[in-house]
Amino acid sequence: MSVTESEHIDQIIKDSLDCLYKKDAVLLNAAHHAQERCIAFRFSLYFYQKMQLSFSNYDIDCEYNKDKEELKQFSQNKSWAAPDLIVHKRCKDNQNLVVIEFKGFWAKEENKERDEKKIQEFVKRYNYKYGFCIIFYPNYAEIEFYNQEKSEPLHFKWPECLNKE
Repeated sequence: MSVTESEHIDQIIKDSLDCLYKKDAVLLNAAHHAQERCIAFRFSLYFYQKMQLSFSNYDIDCEYNKDKEELKQFSQNKSWAAPDLIVHKRCKDNQNLVVIEFKGFWAKEENKERDEKKIQEFVKRYNYKYGFCIIFYPNYAEIEFYNQEKSEPLHFKWPECLNKE
């Protein structure tokens, strides 16, 4: 049975979370957690290593705010927008594969909601095939998955055993 591109990327996300929670759990400590950028950086290192095995023809960038030669904009407030992590081909139209926003469990609810809207907009406006909002908790992560084909996101938790609750 062959794995779809979507399933493959989903597995890379989960494998990257496995590495993060095994190797860097101290960053997610409930009482003394690190900043979101620090945790996102560590996740991005693992994600990059795994993506290079199957998607080496794509660029992986953090806080990349360009759309070809222009700035990416978030239509809610017409300001520029830089997703936390993207997989794309720089300066190419319709070569946007993955967009990810991260939040820590300590973030305000309105900030989490803003990131969810940002991901939805990036999937639609900039033609990212797949979008993820990942919220880090001390022992698990919540993931919202968006794509161009579904109007409603899929919600799941990592590790998988938490989805059975």
